[in-house]
Amino acid sequence: MKNSTLITVMLIVLMALGWTSALLAPRNKEQEEINSHIIQAEDYIDRQLYQKAIEEYDAALAVRNDEHIWGLKLDAYKSLYEWNDIDFYKGYLQAATTGAKLFPLNVDFQIRLADLYIKKEDYTSAFKSLSDAVAAGNKDEHVAKYLFDVTYAFKVQKALYNDYRSYCNEFYTVSRKKDNIYYLKASDYTYDYNKLYSFAGPIGEDGIRLIKNELGTYIIDAKNVIQGIIKFEPEDCGVYADGLIPIKQDGKYSYYDILGDIQFDGATFDYAGTFTNGTAAVCVDKKWKIINKDGNPIDDKVFDDIVLFSDGTYTRKDVKLFKYDGKYHLTVKGEDRGSFDGADILTDDGLIAVCVNGKWGYVDFEGEMKIEPQFMLARSFSNGLAAVFNGESWGFINKDGQLAIAYQFLDVDYFDKNRNCMVALYVEEEKTVDINEEITDGEVLKETRHEYAQAKDDGTTEITGTKRVVVKYKRYQLITLYNEI
Repeated sequence: MKNSTLITVMLIVLMALGWTSALLAPRNKEQEEINSHIIQAEDYIDRQLYQKAIEEYDAALAVRNDEHIWGLKLDAYKSLYEWNDIDFYKGYLQAATTGAKLFPLNVDFQIRLADLYIKKEDYTSAFKSLSDAVAAGNKDEHVAKYLFDVTYAFKVQKALYNDYRSYCNEFYTVSRKKDNIYYLKASDYTYDYNKLYSFAGPIGEDGIRLIKNELGTYIIDAKNVIQGIIKFEPEDCGVYADGLIPIKQDGKYSYYDILGDIQFDGATFDYAGTFTNGTAAVCVDKKWKIINKDGNPIDDKVFDDIVLFSDGTYTRKDVKLFKYDGKYHLTVKGEDRGSFDGADILTDDGLIAVCVNGKWGYVDFEGEMKIEPQFMLARSFSNGLAAVFNGESWGFINKDGQLAIAYQFLDVDYFDKNRNCMVALYVEEEKTVDINEEITDGEVLKETRHEYAQAKDDGTTEITGTKRVVVKYKRYQLITLYNEI
């Protein structure tokens, strides 16, 4: 009986081994075929025949779509690309894209693909590929750090400006030399050199703005049609809205209509804001109040300061910032939501820079502290980023309070909706000037003089010649984020 049982067990074991062998045979044959292609590919790699090696890896992948084989194929493409980056970039990119999509958790594949995009300054595609990997479950810290850096990468526009006026209604006003001002379109950086002005105000409703050229001072519309004439030289102006534009003359502002006629019986203000919904903020004798379109105060309230938006308006979504009793008060629909030692401008982002006990942080429109006070100086959020100052230079943080763009700028403005921001930096210029020319708009770092003594008719001697100087200037330049925040 025992022998019979033993024989039965042995038969079962032999049958199991037979089935296993039958199941593994195709797999072993498959692996042998893959190994054959890989061995041949490695031989081609040693001979630097990278294209033929890639063909062998493709043949192996046709047998089994394996992550390791994909890595070998991408290594071959990398060698081919390093040998000739012009002709083989596209093929390497296509292979890296496919590999990254097939294996989103593979860190090497994701980094390779992002690197290839960055080499062509395609930060948008790099951002998308890395975002897709993270969404698919890739939690590697290197991928996360790369995605963070790509998210806030920016391009430096080439043009340098001596001065500028902040973004308003799609345009900056910029200048490269005195009395040579033009409008720069923020969406595509175009401008018309045939339209240069000695004064150019911000763009208002319907494209209406104040300009001055060699012929005179005019209020013009978007089609450059003259709507009104101003018979004096303006010192400054605000934004045209609700049919009125504030213009500064002799240190004071007055409101004018589109024809250029002064309003409110010639009333003057130390500062005059932009009208919105029939009201505007004005300052008289260092006191601020709100007036209506008749030029009269809407109530008896006066303030030490009213914080304005960048376009000169004083309210958004019933949110206002008034200073009284030594504090800036955030009000929402007339209700006080908090008071602060200092406050920056209101912006559509809804996160306002405020100062508490000498440090700057951020509150939302409800007055809730979102980023604790910790910065020496700060500016309100605009289009996802906010400028902060560390005592030496300016950088930008995101809404989580993380430093997104390193401290590196002399000064900064706010990001516009096209992801541009005007920043200040030092530039050095080497040039030859007259020996007697005084450099007033920059710091002379180096000077080499070539001077000559020339006798004059009256018997005196005049020094003439040239000097070669290296001058450090403060200039302004646009930076542009590659990606939406």
